[in-house]
Amino acid sequence: MGYLVAKMALLLLLAAALGFIIGWWWIRRKFIDVTEEHWRFADLAKASGTDYGGDYSAHFEELNNKVSGLAGLEDSLLTKIETKLKNQKPSAVDLSGVLNKIAALDKRMAAIPTPQATAAVDLSPINKKLATLDATIKSLPKPIATKPVDLTPIEARFATLEAQIAAIPAPLPSKEVDLSPLHERLGEVEGLI
Repeated sequence: MGYLVAKMALLLLLAAALGFIIGWWWIRRKFIDVTEEHWRFADLAKASGTDYGGDYSAHFEELNNKVSGLAGLEDSLLTKIETKLKNQKPSAVDLSGVLNKIAALDKRMAAIPTPQATAAVDLSPINKKLATLDATIKSLPKPIATKPVDLTPIEARFATLEAQIAAIPAPLPSKEVDLSPLHERLGEVEGLI
């Protein structure tokens, strides 16, 4: 038993190792380096008219220099935006078009006819019929309790049937049939063929 467990453990370790190796190979084979082969970098090179030849580090340095130069402008732009927002007063909004549409909707809704109130329904005939039905049900006589059924004749008949079945003799065991004459005859027929 220990041999089988050791064999299975060895096979499981071998399967895990092979799975790891195949997975590592598959990932390395399917991995695409985005920084070297991405289509956006090729489009950027075409748009700027410069060809970096696959070396984008110079391009990144150029972008970094431009962005770092904008850091000083950031504060001045924020202050200008804040002063404009503080000095700006909201203008009055013209809602006359919306109010006209709401008034038109009110006129259309007023033109819709409202249903008139229905007359009160007289349920007294139905109530009378229900009362007579209730009285009829209450006036029904209670069922009479039935007598218990006497099953003694049937039980006596079953007892006599049981006795008659018990009196039937059991079949005798069958004797073994001698098939030797039949075997002899089949041997003769085989010999003729």
